Amino acid sequence: TASPEFGMTTTTESRLYGVTPNPWSTGHTTGGSSGGTAAVVAAGILPVGHASDGGGSIRIPAAHCGLFGLKPSRGRVPAGPGALDGATGLSVNHVISRSVRDTALLLDLSAGPEFGSRVRPPSDVSRGYLEAMHQPERKLRIAVWRKNYFGIPVHAECLEAVDKAAKACEAMGHFVEEAMPELPVNEIFGGMGAGMSAGLLSAIEYREKQLGRAVREDEMEPLNWAALQAAKKASALDLYRSRAGFDKAGQLIDAFLSRYDLILTPTTVVPAQKLGALRLDQPYESYAAEAMNSSAFTSLFNISGHPAMSVPLHWTADHLPVGSHFVAPFGGEGRLLRLAAQLEQALPWAHRVPDLSALKA
Repeated sequence: TASPEFGMTTTTESRLYGVTPNPWSTGHTTGGSSGGTAAVVAAGILPVGHASDGGGSIRIPAAHCGLFGLKPSRGRVPAGPGALDGATGLSVNHVISRSVRDTALLLDLSAGPEFGSRVRPPSDVSRGYLEAMHQPERKLRIAVWRKNYFGIPVHAECLEAVDKAAKACEAMGHFVEEAMPELPVNEIFGGMGAGMSAGLLSAIEYREKQLGRAVREDEMEPLNWAALQAAKKASALDLYRSRAGFDKAGQLIDAFLSRYDLILTPTTVVPAQKLGALRLDQPYESYAAEAMNSSAFTSLFNISGHPAMSVPLHWTADHLPVGSHFVAPFGGEGRLLRLAAQLEQALPWAHRVPDLSALKA
């Protein structure tokens, strides 16, 4: 059940604990940061496991391990009682599971505000998510994004996963068309680093109080140490502008989703990368390029706070799972779960399991 240090990368590797291999192909990443959870669920050790998502950390591991991963709306599942809001609103908690049913049940059990919660998303269900997923879904208008806002070319297998999802939706009677809104990329994404590193700084200072001493550079992954130093230099204005960018993203995507019921994108730009490609002890430039291959689509909806899910509908010829990514209006988890249940019935995935007998002891 490992995760990378402070959940700060989209693979599950660390100098302390080593690598978490993907059960489908041990040379590839499980994704991150909830990659340990995805590995044990994919391997059949557990049917469902806790995960958190601050830039794709539920959806990316689900995509790489052939599982279902739902990131709830901001505020749906609080991180309390000790902390109600994760990473300045970017991070939310839920689970990774093999079945849509288990994710819906866990959402019924965990959703709802703690005392002190102020972000309370609306709900599109009346009697719970488990019951809602069995209700018929009306015909949906779905906008497809085959491109990302960074201009990063999307791998053919990831586009094939999108096409397979789109065709399945059309076969069920939903209307699908390509459409993307114009977004001020720098304004929206520019503050994500400050938001994440502020959470890192808070966690480090809490740990330093427990230890009664300062954390040393040799105790941290190099890129996390660099992020910590940057966080110490950030100003209140930097953090204010970050949150303003988050709100701008929410406004613009809310407006777009007033014309569409859902958005469909690739979950990642490329299938699961090789282990080592995303390690935190490499030059920042090479790391950043690989990280964008993981989170170019998912991170936007941490910024905006919208619910999103990765659904396992496609496998490569080399048996690597590839996810398809859907986004709903704020508070629209019921809509996502109803569509996921339709897709699970139309293109079942639970019977697809990795061949663990081929793994090395």
